Amino acid sequence: MKHLFFIVTFLISITAAQAQQDPQFTQYMFFNQSYNPGYTGTRDSLLNTTAAYRNQWVGFPGNPITFLFIADAPIKVLHGGVGLKFIDDKLGNFHFDRFGLSYAWHKRIKKTGLLWVGIEAELVRSSVESNWLAPDGTNGSADLGILSENSVSYSGNFALGAYFRNYRWNVGFSSGQILPNNYYSSQ
Repeated sequence: MKHLFFIVTFLISITAAQAQQDPQFTQYMFFNQSYNPGYTGTRDSLLNTTAAYRNQWVGFPGNPITFLFIADAPIKVLHGGVGLKFIDDKLGNFHFDRFGLSYAWHKRIKKTGLLWVGIEAELVRSSVESNWLAPDGTNGSADLGILSENSVSYSGNFALGAYFRNYRWNVGFSSGQILPNNYYSSQ
């Protein structure tokens, strides 16, 4: 199984990379499940929930505002854990709502190690408002690359992740937004 894991990891890493608009948090160590589905169900409590709110550059128009809610639980019958994630991310004229469901399979390695391998399916609603404000105070209507009306689109994606922990150290690997997204079409 370890050879298969390394082969899959290698194949994923050689694919073309695309730019992503991911929300940013300064205390990301509290939100492991939000970027690594392999972390789902790793804590031993019945239900784990975490919420965060980030409002940066208060007073500036179009300032970044992000809300995150994640929940997960270990499910012994499934030999793993299940989780959900909701992110509401606003930045300027862009607005992203992300809803994800995740599952992580758990495997004991020898006597002291635990390995979790997870997958997440995600639905993304993205929108762009057409009331652009250029730095010179105009609305940007002369720029043909700017949308002339509000745009909303939906896309799906998935993420993969692995997490290993023993009594001395832990390590994780994840790859989010595996599929390329084409959120907006040109005019």
